[in-house]
Amino acid sequence: AKGGRETLGATGIPFGIDPDRSYAIAETVLASGDTLFMFTDGITEAFNPAGEILGEARLDNILDRERGGAAAELVEKVIGATAEFAAGAEQSDDITCLALVYRG
Repeated sequence: AKGGRETLGATGIPFGIDPDRSYAIAETVLASGDTLFMFTDGITEAFNPAGEILGEARLDNILDRERGGAAAELVEKVIGATAEFAAGAEQSDDITCLALVYRG
């Protein structure tokens, strides 16, 4: 809500890869107006026809530009920007994201 960004660290392998694996628990505190944005690597690893990768820096720019909106709008904007960047290039991975805006 105050314009900063915190990246949550990994606590293990991606959830669901190994159902018998235990996972560490981590916590963070959201303040009113904070947004939690989660995504699969298919977004940051999306390619355009020139073979360039979307990458984390471009995703950060999208998130900065769309800051302060509703969760559904943020997801729509990120998916749309990813598709625009890919410009019809073949999708090589799932493109999934989820946003939560805490209004507390």
